Amino acid sequence: MTLSRKIAHTVIEQEVGSETLLATLSKYNLESLLPSIVAEMKKLVRMEDGSAALHVESPFPLDERALAHIVSLAEAQGAPIITSHNEELLAGFKARYKGMLYDGSAERIVHALTRN
Repeated sequence: MTLSRKIAHTVIEQEVGSETLLATLSKYNLESLLPSIVAEMKKLVRMEDGSAALHVESPFPLDERALAHIVSLAEAQGAPIITSHNEELLAGFKARYKGMLYDGSAERIVHALTRN
């Protein structure tokens, strides 16, 4: 984990104010990290906003059994499920939950087979 990401986590988790953050960065001559800290904080906030739901995309509608399998795989029991159609996927699915990507797409499987 980069220093910027660690600082961003700390700022969010401990609710550090902007004045305190700026004073600390100045004290240690780390003002140049501010743009990357802000970028990391934006990523973290976006992840928190969307991470409560399981986002599943596939090239075709998934039945309840397939969705239940993906929920189990992502350990997302009780989470709201948001499905979307992605024509770029040839087969399979891609799911995102709490910042983690679960890639069950045909493309990933083919790449895995050709690397070995």
